[in-house]
Amino acid sequence: MDYSEFNGSISDSELAPLLSFSSESYLRQLKHGDFPRWRKHLESIPTIAASNCDFGDVVSMGSVSETDDKTREGIRGLLLEMTPWRKGPFDVFGIQIDPEWRSNLKWNRLQNNISSLRGKKVLDVGCGNGYYGFRMLEQDPELVVGIDPHLAYVAQFWALKRFAADLPLHVLPCALEQISEPLQCFELFFPRGVIYHRRSPIDHLLRCKHCLVREVNWF
Repeated sequence: MDYSEFNGSISDSELAPLLSFSSESYLRQLKHGDFPRWRKHLESIPTIAASNCDFGDVVSMGSVSETDDKTREGIRGLLLEMTPWRKGPFDVFGIQIDPEWRSNLKWNRLQNNISSLRGKKVLDVGCGNGYYGFRMLEQDPELVVGIDPHLAYVAQFWALKRFAADLPLHVLPCALEQISEPLQCFELFFPRGVIYHRRSPIDHLLRCKHCLVREVNWF
């Protein structure tokens, strides 16, 4: 997990409080579950820059022609070890990741009912492996930051990010409740699938509101 580019881009901005969740010292102290093993696992996944990405129903990175059979089988095995893949679908160099949830169906119901994301900073609360964040990139936002405390899903995102490192999309291993300082810099937030897990949904929405600079939108 290489947050160096992200850290450099936010160090002198209103997003600087997020540095607490992307520092190496923070990542090292995350002992929950298999996170240390997943970090080592990620190092085994080859870094191959996909020549193109598509952010449609199936989030696709690269094509079959960009890898040989041996490399592709190696990547397939490494991604398979990271199951379950809840959100998706994805296609990585022709390797299809068929998720448990057809997240594209939910996004298709939503995307025509939200304001434009072009040029905006977006916060994706409970983002999982980042599928919806990838879909948001189709609308050309300035930046999408996802947060999720479930480390297995964060690791899945970083596995995918190895093939498209330059995308303005980042996922941090933390919960909204851990962000103590009001950020007041995002223009939209998406708390899908999170509100009904909270003891106080109103308090959760207020926390989200404290991350906004102007518009208040949630979906």
